[in-house]
Amino acid sequence: MGTTEQTHQQDLERLKSLRYMDDDFMTVCLADNFEGVELILRIVLGREDIIVKSIRTQEPMKNLQGRSAILDVHAVDSTKKEFC
Repeated sequence: MGTTEQTHQQDLERLKSLRYMDDDFMTVCLADNFEGVELILRIVLGREDIIVKSIRTQEPMKNLQGRSAILDVHAVDSTKKEFC
């Protein structure tokens, strides 16, 4: 097996261990992928009216009470209800 093929096989093995829920994988695969993010949200939420407005992978949102969140997506439904 040549070096290129070995590298390819190693990459495939690493990919097998990744899931969308892995931060690094999700950040790379879903950044600016509106169609993919909408599909995932529609499946998870069981709704067809979700529209993604923005994707900001791993954007921290701090507050004064010491709690923070890391936002990835801002979406709305057909009634303009927001999902962050």
